[in-house]
Amino acid sequence: MACSQSCYSRATGLQRLTFCLVMLVALPALAQPGGVDTGTEPERVLSAEPETQEGRFQAALLMVKLARPELAKQYLADLIKNEPTDQELMRLRDKFGTSTFLSLTNVDGLDPEASELLKMLTTAVANKTNDPAYASSLLPKLMGSARERDEALTELRALGPYAVPPMLQAIESGSISRDVLILNLTRLGDEAVPPIIGALTSPSEKIRTAAAEVLGWSGGEEDVIWLWQVAFGENQPSGVRETALMAIARIRYDDPRQAIRVNSYGVAAQLIESAIRYLAQRHEWGVRYEDLELIPVWTWDNDQATVVETKSTRNHASIHFAERLAREAAEISPTNEDAPIVLLAAKMVRDIEAAGWDRPVPAGPGTALDLAVTAGPEACRQVLALSLDNQIPAASLSAVTALGMNGSRTQLSRSAGKPEIIEALDSPNPRVQFAAAVTILQWEPTRSFPGDRRVVEILVRAINSNSKPDSVVIDPNIQRGTMTASLFSELGFDSSLAATGMDGFKIASQRGDVELAVLHPNTIRWGLTQTIENLRADSRTRHLPLVIYGPAGLRGEFSSIQNRFQNVVYVNEAVNSLEINRELRPVLQQLSPPPLTREQRANQVNEAAYWLRWIATSASPGVFELAAHQDDLIKATNNPAVADDAIIALGAIAAPDVQRRLLEIAESVAADTAVRQRALLQLAFNIQRFGVLLTPAELKRVSALRENSAEPELQSAVASVLGSLKPKTQAVRKLILDTPDSPKPISAEKPAT
Repeated sequence: MACSQSCYSRATGLQRLTFCLVMLVALPALAQPGGVDTGTEPERVLSAEPETQEGRFQAALLMVKLARPELAKQYLADLIKNEPTDQELMRLRDKFGTSTFLSLTNVDGLDPEASELLKMLTTAVANKTNDPAYASSLLPKLMGSARERDEALTELRALGPYAVPPMLQAIESGSISRDVLILNLTRLGDEAVPPIIGALTSPSEKIRTAAAEVLGWSGGEEDVIWLWQVAFGENQPSGVRETALMAIARIRYDDPRQAIRVNSYGVAAQLIESAIRYLAQRHEWGVRYEDLELIPVWTWDNDQATVVETKSTRNHASIHFAERLAREAAEISPTNEDAPIVLLAAKMVRDIEAAGWDRPVPAGPGTALDLAVTAGPEACRQVLALSLDNQIPAASLSAVTALGMNGSRTQLSRSAGKPEIIEALDSPNPRVQFAAAVTILQWEPTRSFPGDRRVVEILVRAINSNSKPDSVVIDPNIQRGTMTASLFSELGFDSSLAATGMDGFKIASQRGDVELAVLHPNTIRWGLTQTIENLRADSRTRHLPLVIYGPAGLRGEFSSIQNRFQNVVYVNEAVNSLEINRELRPVLQQLSPPPLTREQRANQVNEAAYWLRWIATSASPGVFELAAHQDDLIKATNNPAVADDAIIALGAIAAPDVQRRLLEIAESVAADTAVRQRALLQLAFNIQRFGVLLTPAELKRVSALRENSAEPELQSAVASVLGSLKPKTQAVRKLILDTPDSPKPISAEKPAT
């Protein structure tokens, strides 16, 4: 009887489908050509409308096969209107496959319904994946019949790494056989490895033992590094250590009995080196992560008593792993002196990355900076040495900042080697350079030291920066270069144009606001490769992103240059900035640290002006040389924001051009009166210090300025200049005697009010 009913059902279904097909063939006039939406609901063609969500989905698929997208669209709309549950959507996915949902979005005329349905399915999958109760409900089935075990394992594999947390909880509670859970954890494959690595940090001995055992079966050579601390940590119980040693032996020698061959020699150094590679962004992510934009980092959560996932950028994931490895190295080798320094560096990098590069270095209790200042200048010096050697700019910046608070001028000299703070002046990162220069000035050195010229050089580059980032376009064809500069200006870069590689290098090296260099493949004097070599060799330009901007057909010829030099990208010539932006922005966004913000650059300009003024007025004579930068300081006087400080800095330079520029500022009626007054006072000071360097004709202009100035403060300032000329006795006599007589004595009576 049961068979008869089943056969009847199949026959009925077949008859219905046949009827539907006959109707579709018999009613071609109902079709709307091309699936064009006429604004009215199309006439249905099925003899009986589906009443279930699965039926509506099947009807939509049938209509697609029969080239009736307008009807398929309507059935999808019916499905969505009836608000399918997550369970219904998951059943549809299991039966028809995710690819079917995706294929519907590619059929003309089915959107927005097809895309909306796919979005609903994605949400349902996420909800199911993130629901611990669902995975937990599968675990008892692992103890059931063969069919139940297979079904449970299939579902757990579908959950991937998200199946691991509840399985770890079950191991801890003992609610399911440990051996069964271990076996099925290994059957989850490579996807289970990241959360298992996180579980190795659990405070539970049972969890660490289980995680080590699973990793021994599922992990590869690249995962052994996470087993070292479990195998050799001083505080690890013997059972955990034995399991970890066997896991390492299984991975390396394919035989857990070879655990006796595993020893801790050089392990701490290996962990430290790996931590440094992570911090320096040199870690090579394996196949497990190669297609992922975000790295899933699994860590132990005491509140949930299992591992939890955090999706991080590669940069931020690297910081986390570096910190963990440095700490584990310290636990394996308590006497190792490098481990705490690497750990401090990792904490410094984490603080800066967490706050954002557009913020100051985080300070105060609980910060890595506060820790470094407390640890003392020697620890900060070691972090600085480590970060400079391995190009870890965040740690360099934080270490230099800390040295400004706990260091002293004694660190400017060493018995052997170049002091780290002086090396920091040549860091590839301009933030570190500037911070090092300021730190040295805060120490108030009393005598010259190797590299002192770089301090003023860095300040002068900064003072001539604009708040908006600049670029330099290097192209021998001026017309083409002008067009290129215009396109990049639309992207937010004010562009300077250079006809040769040499000229482009000069612009980039002398200005602190150049954030991009654009080079045509036919760059001349120097050629393209030589220009790039020189830009990368100079500390002032080593950090610059370089864009080779040329025809699409030449891209392949420059792959070797891109492989040889960092931050070099080839961008095809384009007719609009949108096309350039599409290729360029992803490259710029990957730069770490990013360029200075407008606010940061403006603050740096003001700080540079302050310190240049300090050098001119407070520093010990001969320590810092300003004369070599007189042209740049003269240029800075054109910027009203820093003109006052630049004028004072010029007052300390003995040069005719300096006295001439101060006179020109005093004569400028467009300048602020206070700035003109400052220029005159500095001119007087300069003449007193270095003598008269103006020509007789220029001296006459000083006298004329007194006669032509109506402002009393300017007249007084001119008088100070004239007085600095040290007039001869007869001239002084005449000057005094030529003043008019006082009309009457000072009255003893108070004036009436």
